[in-house]
Amino acid sequence: MRKTTGITVTKQLINVNAVSLNFNLREPKGNKATNVYAVIRLGSIQLKLPTKCKVNSWQWDKKKQMPIVVGDITETDYFNNLKVYSTLSQVRLDILKYYSYLCTGSENVTVKELKDSIREIVLSRLKDEDMNDDNLSKSVVRTPKASTLLIKAFDLYYGTYHKSTKEVSKSIEKSKLDAFIAYCDENGLNKTSSLSQKGLNKYQQYLLARSKELGSKGDSNKNINVKCQAIARMINFMVGNDNFSRYKLSKVEYQALEEYHAKGGDKKRRPLTNEELEKLMSCDTLNDREKEYRDLFILECNAGYRVSDTPKLFNPSLQRFHSKDGNEYLTIVPQKEEAKNIIAVIWLNETVKTILERYKDGFKYADVNKTHYSRNLIYNLRNIFKKASLDSTEKWIDAKGNQHEDKLYDIVGSHFARYTFIYHGLFDYGFTPDELKDFTGHADDTMINDVYKVYSEEDVVTVADKALNRVMAKVGSSTSPTQQITAVTNPLNDLFAYDSFISIIELMNSNNDVFHLDSTKQAIKIMKDISKLNSYSKDVDVSKVTELEQVIFELSYYFHDTLLYSVFKHKEHYFGMEVNVPSTEEVEIMFAQEDIERPKKQQQAELEEWENRYK
Repeated sequence: MRKTTGITVTKQLINVNAVSLNFNLREPKGNKATNVYAVIRLGSIQLKLPTKCKVNSWQWDKKKQMPIVVGDITETDYFNNLKVYSTLSQVRLDILKYYSYLCTGSENVTVKELKDSIREIVLSRLKDEDMNDDNLSKSVVRTPKASTLLIKAFDLYYGTYHKSTKEVSKSIEKSKLDAFIAYCDENGLNKTSSLSQKGLNKYQQYLLARSKELGSKGDSNKNINVKCQAIARMINFMVGNDNFSRYKLSKVEYQALEEYHAKGGDKKRRPLTNEELEKLMSCDTLNDREKEYRDLFILECNAGYRVSDTPKLFNPSLQRFHSKDGNEYLTIVPQKEEAKNIIAVIWLNETVKTILERYKDGFKYADVNKTHYSRNLIYNLRNIFKKASLDSTEKWIDAKGNQHEDKLYDIVGSHFARYTFIYHGLFDYGFTPDELKDFTGHADDTMINDVYKVYSEEDVVTVADKALNRVMAKVGSSTSPTQQITAVTNPLNDLFAYDSFISIIELMNSNNDVFHLDSTKQAIKIMKDISKLNSYSKDVDVSKVTELEQVIFELSYYFHDTLLYSVFKHKEHYFGMEVNVPSTEEVEIMFAQEDIERPKKQQQAELEEWENRYK
């Protein structure tokens, strides 16, 4: 091939007739947007340069060598083509000005210099037209990557609108963002179109497929929901923010996957029995390091705080001391609840005081102020439990519904202590969930009722017995049975929340969503509370509560709350009504039958509605 870079081009060779500039499509017969190239000819010299512009091949005027900007085209194509039209016109004008300069100038120029000059003219024009200060495209033709927009949205969301979010929370959210960006990069989807309903659904399907591929090590439905909801939150934030309006993003709605929640004895975590605690305390083969970590675990079993609040129990500046009726307490603000200004009460019983006194000058091995403390605690606990022969076989079900069998010493963690405190507080001491929340630092008793209560039928009877003894002790032996019975005047509302449930029924009949109302939660709480049951004579007429049968079952089925329906039937039976009191296992069977029958009933109802409509 003949080299031409050394040829000198003089002004005698350059004239208007010898110069040509054309814009050609890379794929003129393609069925999608294709690149536009600038082809410059000067006699035998030809230079082909990309313009970074794209147009649909059927929207290209071959005669004018420009995109079509009139006629039946979409709004997006119109703005794109208009931008391309303007860019190409500017390139044409700049090159013709350069030719004019060469024709009127006196110096000669080599072919290489000519090519370099034209290339610089074209590229500088495209750079001016195509990029803004944030290195994001202004045109419709070149849109930024999904990762660019997400990172910018994340920084704005937490840097401007949610400044109070804790660093650890932001770090967790950022990891979800990074996971989505990695998915986009790996699959060639790092583009704005991934920030859409279709893109979100595709990500969910990818996570589901990967979870199935990894088996028990894959994400549960709950984890998949959390990851997808984080991306949906960022997309919807961008939709409502003017900084992203030019990208024409649309609001997305994430359809959450059904999550499995282990109940009762199926949970991985559970409270330790008194016998297990005794074995733990009496183990004499521990080294000094393990003794420190055992003391910290026993402290949590007795005080009920979260492991993240351990440093506050050894820092006087982060606690307050109280003394009431001979009992001593510390109060702290739980780290997890600092924004809500919730207080947790630590009862200074003998065990708690002994351990706090033992380590008032600090620890030799356990550094409770470090972020890795929780991890070190778990590691040492598993060695401690093994030495203490706490080796029972634990059967539990994970968040994906898979069954497992492990030794206790292989799965024990710091949260076992919190379960232990709550269990013994409920069933040994007779505290109500509402009372226990003040010790555990919860905003209400929802977590205690829904998460931490691991109970058997015998435990329920124990709670009822403790409640009865407490009520009788308050009333006193000098009070007559009649006075005890009439202490509360309305058993229908006090025990069954009758009026509240009637209101809920009326709302349901009007097709209102009652499942997430505060009044519904409060009514359920009253229904499940059996502490006042023995305050009433069994001869009290409560026959009206049969009206609540259907709504109680609906709520029990919706929340998968076997205890709610079982307690309702137990209360009916207590007042002499001839009803069957199902166990929680029998209620589970009822729910399973409903899972089968309900779709059939719904299909039948839709069929009847269709028949009535078109008769």
